[in-house]
Amino acid sequence: MGKRSWIVVLAGERIVMRCSILSKSEMTQLDFGHLLLSPEFYLQDKIDCWTFLEKKATCSLDFYFDSISETITSISKVAVCYDLTDGLPKFFDEGTKTHSIRSTKKVARAGDFAISRLRSYLEEMGIVEDRKEKQLFSTEFLIFRPITDQLSVHTLFALCMTHRVQKIFNLGQYGTEHPRFYEFLLSQLPVPDALKSIDSNVSQIVQKALKLRLLSREKYFEAQSILLTELELHNCLLLHQLVFTNDFSNIRKHSRMDSEYFQPKYGEIVDKIKRYIGGWDRLENLAQITTKKFQPKSEQSYKYIELSNVGSFGEITGCIVEKGKNLPTRARRKVFEGDLLISSVEGSLDSVACIDSEFNQAICSTGFHVLHSRVINSETLLVLMKSIAGQLQLKRGCSGTILTAINEEELAHIAIPKIRNQIQAEIRHKICESEQARKQARLLLNLAKQTVEMAIESNANMAIEWLKSQDCEYLLTSQEVCLH
Repeated sequence: MGKRSWIVVLAGERIVMRCSILSKSEMTQLDFGHLLLSPEFYLQDKIDCWTFLEKKATCSLDFYFDSISETITSISKVAVCYDLTDGLPKFFDEGTKTHSIRSTKKVARAGDFAISRLRSYLEEMGIVEDRKEKQLFSTEFLIFRPITDQLSVHTLFALCMTHRVQKIFNLGQYGTEHPRFYEFLLSQLPVPDALKSIDSNVSQIVQKALKLRLLSREKYFEAQSILLTELELHNCLLLHQLVFTNDFSNIRKHSRMDSEYFQPKYGEIVDKIKRYIGGWDRLENLAQITTKKFQPKSEQSYKYIELSNVGSFGEITGCIVEKGKNLPTRARRKVFEGDLLISSVEGSLDSVACIDSEFNQAICSTGFHVLHSRVINSETLLVLMKSIAGQLQLKRGCSGTILTAINEEELAHIAIPKIRNQIQAEIRHKICESEQARKQARLLLNLAKQTVEMAIESNANMAIEWLKSQDCEYLLTSQEVCLH
């Protein structure tokens, strides 16, 4: 049956509504045996993307990969758990080490491909690293493992980033509260035959990106080690005490009645900072805390940074680009290169990030505190605030009931060591190396995606020729050249 386009006038604005009319036999062919009464699932854009891939494929994804459904509900040894936000930078960096789990988890192993199927997280994916601990994933992740040597997880990774596949996921969702796409959309996805011919090329690029990301992480930890050694906190172990006492005069001095605030470990970390050889001061005396709100212009486009855009190692993993009129009401802080963002919300206090030239004059959520210091460089402040010295003080300062957070006054009173200039320079150098390796990794992932898209849109030979024409010599050089 034919397709029609309707034009409807509503509140003075012209809105184009597309209506696809399909026969029952066409629906049966497209819903893979599932009775789907979801009109969005049959939108023509999605059908066009699927049909395009289908014409170029002889096999679907389940011919090359198994969908892994192994789950567990308890553990006896330390394991690493990954939640949805752990896939934000398209690399599964850290995860959370835990001795117990509270919900069902999927079990993955090194070399598996994992991808979130929830809306707003459709680009959160990555390849599982090789770690000694068992690796567990939220059940909202789909996990795939190769069953042939014809197609690698690296090419699957790049394929899932392409615009056609992302559109299929986005328009193939179901549910209201937490929409997610159907698993069969991926397991039965047509895989263009051309990808087998470029598999080794794409695999090389993605593997290099993974190595660069690992190098980026190592450089960050080197910076962290320099700071902790300088503060004599490298092997610092502060215990949480269940029972302790405090003087009423001290309670009145801080105007706090919550016992957690006076937990001895917080006082111990402050005492250690105050004994630092270079001296210390309160944050308010060493940095400016931005309080001025910015009102976006209605028709101007802005980069908007929210909490979910901050990665594990102080990087901005992405942003939303929108006109001012479409931004949320919490988008009211303008940031500049050299600023430091610190999440104010207790559950995400480790969301700390430096603003580089890419996000100069972007807007961030009021869920962040914005700092700028002429005494301590932003790279050193970043590592400090993400270390035990900063995190314990941030946690201590949190207050509230439903959504606990640290306010500006408590943040201003945090004790900050006056790190020696030489040490600051060393930390800045390591963080800059980390950032450069991370950016190169992102460029390589984008290169892999473009190569796959070229092979799908044209053919494998053209994709390989296109890849050769790119300026890849710099990106694919040794680690030493990449960094220096």
